[in-house]
Amino acid sequence: MGRGIISADFNGQKFVAVGDEVHYSPNWKTFPDFLDSYIKNALDVDWCKSEFAKDYKDMHPVLQWYDTWIKNRSKQATAVEGVFTSEQIGASMSYFGLAHNLFLIRHNVGVQTELIRRLKLADRSNFHGALYETFVASYFIKAGFDIEFENELDGDKTHCEFTATHNETKRKFSVEAKALQFKGRGKPRVISKLRSALEKEADQERVVFVDLGKPSKTNSDSERWFQNAKELLHELENSPHQKGENLPPAYVIFTNHSFWNDLKGNKSHFAALNAGFKIPTFTRFEGTVKDALIERKRHKEVFDLLKSMDTHTEIPSTFDGENPVIAFGLDDGNARLVIGNKYLIPCDGGNEVGILRQAIVREAGKQVIGLYDVEGKGTKIVTCPISDTELAAYKKHPDTFFGKIEPQNQIKSPLDFYDWTYECYKNSSKENLLKFMKEWTDYEELESLSQEELAKIYSERVTTWAMSKNSQAD
Repeated sequence: MGRGIISADFNGQKFVAVGDEVHYSPNWKTFPDFLDSYIKNALDVDWCKSEFAKDYKDMHPVLQWYDTWIKNRSKQATAVEGVFTSEQIGASMSYFGLAHNLFLIRHNVGVQTELIRRLKLADRSNFHGALYETFVASYFIKAGFDIEFENELDGDKTHCEFTATHNETKRKFSVEAKALQFKGRGKPRVISKLRSALEKEADQERVVFVDLGKPSKTNSDSERWFQNAKELLHELENSPHQKGENLPPAYVIFTNHSFWNDLKGNKSHFAALNAGFKIPTFTRFEGTVKDALIERKRHKEVFDLLKSMDTHTEIPSTFDGENPVIAFGLDDGNARLVIGNKYLIPCDGGNEVGILRQAIVREAGKQVIGLYDVEGKGTKIVTCPISDTELAAYKKHPDTFFGKIEPQNQIKSPLDFYDWTYECYKNSSKENLLKFMKEWTDYEELESLSQEELAKIYSERVTTWAMSKNSQAD
């Protein structure tokens, strides 16, 4: 997630480092408290005051968000030991989303004077483009990329928004962000935006983000808009009429930040879909799990980005990463599963004490799948139900739900299941892995492989088996 939150308490003040600056206040109990203060300083406190003094219809959009959020909070908020909680609405998601983006950019990249200037423009088109750029930049930062913004004032050539470098492989990408204006329920007109993005000069492989700007309160709404956008992308890719044959290939990611256009609603959400332009294996895998793993490795950096976008959907509530439900005593009193603790679990027809080593939530069935070590009996996989309150807490902060910072994977595809299985067995000894495989017909060949190779093969075959069982059940 880029540079983490750096904070400290001293003499009744909360200190927060942002890049080479230090901010402080005695009033910040939560991280959003700090963000509320930070965005006003980033945009200029006097400018914010002057905009807020205007009639609502004349305010800058950021101050309209603030006004709508404050009024909603005054009606709905509840307080526990001075910490206010209220239902998320479009205005709060927009306001704190931008605040968090600006914090991440300043903390990880540096001051972006031109970006701030564009955000403050009264022209909605310029503002909306700059707003989307902050969201796209934050996605790359949270995925651990290093980003370098292009010179916005260089008029000698066209250029993308920034260059993103994967922190592990060092593969570089030229990133462009295009946002469609909100225009109701007609099909998203993405072809002109895609063409404009692909015609820009780029020094690296391209990643193009396009936000659809469509109302969406359900997953089916988002799926419909994305399907429309994919059809238009394929038209640009394949139709002689569109003359897209000379356009370069690009990783294309469609998004829909529907909450920007539904400030008072609580059903709007964020959604994303990968749909590569002239990169067919980026959008669909064919063949075996092994084939899919090979293709995913080919596009590793962008899949890392997508995985981070799917995982890091919530703004932190605390400064130290602790789950707010635990930190502020907001849970329903149920005992929570904690990594490293001992539990009595069903085992071989009886009950045994097991140590919880890993766990994952299966949202569709409202279950926790836990991996337990049982002395003398190896590793056992046990499932148990999860309450609605716990499920809501997990969705907001999956990395800390089980009592420690532990990246969580949601099982939505065979590759997600493979990742979870490999995480479970990657540290198993070669001897134990071979015990698991002793009945396999190619056992003699497997004996000569390394522990890492065995862990990958075991995970791959378990995934294939599990998917076949799931298919039979369906």
